[in-house]
Amino acid sequence: MKLRNFLYLNTKVVEDYVLMDKNIYPICIDTATQAFIFHPKVYLAQNQISATLITGIVSAYDLSEIEDEAKAAGANLFISKPLFQSTVCNVLMNLSGGKYTKLTAAEEDYDFGGKRLLLAEDNALNREIATELLEMVNLKIDCAENGQEALDRFAASQPGYYSAILMDIQMPIMDGYEAARKIRSSAHAQAATIPIFAMTANAFTEDVSAALSSGMNGHIAKPIDTEVLYSTLQKCFEGKKS
Repeated sequence: MKLRNFLYLNTKVVEDYVLMDKNIYPICIDTATQAFIFHPKVYLAQNQISATLITGIVSAYDLSEIEDEAKAAGANLFISKPLFQSTVCNVLMNLSGGKYTKLTAAEEDYDFGGKRLLLAEDNALNREIATELLEMVNLKIDCAENGQEALDRFAASQPGYYSAILMDIQMPIMDGYEAARKIRSSAHAQAATIPIFAMTANAFTEDVSAALSSGMNGHIAKPIDTEVLYSTLQKCFEGKKS
C-alpha cells in the first residue's frame, strides 16, 4: 500500500492516510504543516483540497482525554502505543475497505493427519479462535491457560504425544519464555526436540530474538495469519521427517 507523505499537500488532492503522534512538536515543522496537523478539516477546507483523508492519532497516553477535541479537529481514529506491526496492518486493511487483505490459507490445502499440539494461551477468546483454526486442518489441540500448566502437561505426556507447542508469551504464573526454558531443560525424552513456537502480538525484533533465546523454534505473530501458521507447521513437520 502506498502512503504519501502528509507534507505533499500542494497537489490539492489527498487520497491516503495520516498517522500522527499526539505529542508531535510544532517547532519542528512549518506553519502550513502545523495547521494541517492540528486542524486538518479546517486546513483542507480553507485550501479547497478535495480529500478522502483519514487521520489517525497515535499515543501511549489515555486517548479518551483528547478524543472529543481530536475528533472536532478532524481525527477519524485512535491507536494506542506500543505500535505493533500487526496493529498497523489491521488498521490499514480496515481503512482500505477490503481492497487490501491479509493473505490467508485455504484449509483444504492442508491436512495434518490428526497430529496433536499443545496450545498455551491465557485468553479464552484467543484459545477458542486458535483452536478452531487448527482443528480446521485436522489437528488435535490440548490447551493450557498458563506456562506452568503447559510445562506440566508436556512433562506428563508420553514421548511423541505432542507434535509441537504453540506458546503465548504474556501469561500468568509462568510466562512463555520461562515455560520454554523449563521444557528444554526437563528430563522428558522430547525436551530438546519438541518444536515450540511463540504465538504473540509482540512482533518486534527483540521479541523474536527473546523467543529464540529461550529455546523456541520460531515466532508466529498475532493476529494469526493462517497461511503463516499452517506453512510454518508444515515446514516444521516435514523437517522432522527428513
